[in-house]
Amino acid sequence: MYHQLRGKIDNVFPTKHAIGLKADNGLELLVHIGLDTVQLDGEGFEIFS
Repeated sequence: MYHQLRGKIDNVFPTKHAIGLKADNGLELLVHIGLDTVQLDGEGFEIFS
C-alpha cells in the first residue's frame, strides 16, 4: 500500500502492532499490522525514530 499523506504519527500502541496517523486535513487513519499480533506484546516489532 502506498499513499501520500501530509500529517503526523499521532499514536503508537504500546504493543507496537498498530499506528495512528492524523492528516493535516483532519483525517485519522489506523494502520493495524497482522492478525492477533497484539498477543505478541511488542515482540518482533521495533520503532525507529
